[in-house]
Amino acid sequence: MQLNYLAPVKLCLALIPKLQQTHGQIINVSAINVLLAPTVNWTAYQASKTVFDQWLRCASAELENQHIKISTAYLALVRTRMIERTKIYNHAPALQPKQAAILICRLLLTQKRHYKPWWTITAQLASVLFNNLWLKINYYYIKRKQ
Repeated sequence: MQLNYLAPVKLCLALIPKLQQTHGQIINVSAINVLLAPTVNWTAYQASKTVFDQWLRCASAELENQHIKISTAYLALVRTRMIERTKIYNHAPALQPKQAAILICRLLLTQKRHYKPWWTITAQLASVLFNNLWLKINYYYIKRKQ
């Protein structure tokens, strides 16, 4: 919660006066799981990313009224040191850090509200339509691991 929520909130609040003067931009580097149903074993990460995303979306009208642009990059898995230890991700499709950086730079240049992979809308729809099934699969997975 410290790293993914409190630190960015404190940083944004501290930078608001300068961002107002320069008509600056805040870019939130988020994760697509923020937009999807909860996932087993990612509780703390998903919750902390979601709470900052929600805070920024709530604050966006006020910030944009102060001439501060808000953008969010909803990234899929990025091949970083964080996922190296999790063997299941060795063969999972993932962005290279340079690819993620390019997407973030595009947001900086275009000042669009957000970036998310083209397939995210399908995953969001499935997340809503099959939520009960997803919860049962998660429950089964946890029970099986015990």
